[in-house]
Amino acid sequence: RGSSHKDKQISMPAKGKGAEDRTKPVAEQILVEAARIYDARQEDTDSKDLKTYAGFLSKQDAFTKHIPADLLERAINMRPPRDRITCLLIGNHSAGKSSFVNWYVGEKIQNESVAIETAGVTIVRRGKQRATWKGPQTVSAFPHLASLGEMTGVKDFIQTEFSLSLERNFPLVEFIDTPGLTDGTLKYPFDVDSVIYELAEHATMVMVFLDPIGKALVSRCMNVVEKLALNHSAKMSYYLTKFDTAGNEVDRTNVVSQIVQELQGRGRAAPPP
Repeated sequence: RGSSHKDKQISMPAKGKGAEDRTKPVAEQILVEAARIYDARQEDTDSKDLKTYAGFLSKQDAFTKHIPADLLERAINMRPPRDRITCLLIGNHSAGKSSFVNWYVGEKIQNESVAIETAGVTIVRRGKQRATWKGPQTVSAFPHLASLGEMTGVKDFIQTEFSLSLERNFPLVEFIDTPGLTDGTLKYPFDVDSVIYELAEHATMVMVFLDPIGKALVSRCMNVVEKLALNHSAKMSYYLTKFDTAGNEVDRTNVVSQIVQELQGRGRAAPPP
């Protein structure tokens, strides 16, 4: 790990990929290879990959009755590894989620405004060309999103943006930008809370963006954070955005104290000290 390995290359077996995969950085090759090992049936119908064994163990028959319950539970709930790190971005309205994505990628992928620009879910990842996939194509291309396609209204408000950027570690990362959470009479085109909960199940990291200027403590955002923390607290991290605009040092200290107190009052949602 670390920047010292960024440009190192290794040769790992990748059937059908040729020299192209062997020229990728080591970290990217490891992620891709882990996904291939999990499900190699597309390359060889006789291969026994982890997905095959998981399906076998999850069958409730006379044989599996003799397998420890915890092993069966893990097999049934086994999730396939992803070929890159998935970062789910959530937070209150105008907290800077889209701005962060654009900064990291080094390209304006998402619109930035004080208005509610992100009305749907946008997956941002590296591709071989600049392209946009709409809802049906996105849902069909990523099996872990199949359940989202069954939710009312989601297919019309989910898309994938591909970028050619090589900035930072973007080839290893996939961002999922979600609508800003706000109180009031605003109506979302789909059940945004349920969509966030489902996406969190597949995310490697859940990045919570909080705008300290009067919006960080909106109840809807805090309720979602609290519920996510029940099962995903270990992969949640918190970010105060626009902190330099929160007045003087005393004002900023008060803002941090209020937000931390609110999170601590919600149990597991509290960030680490």
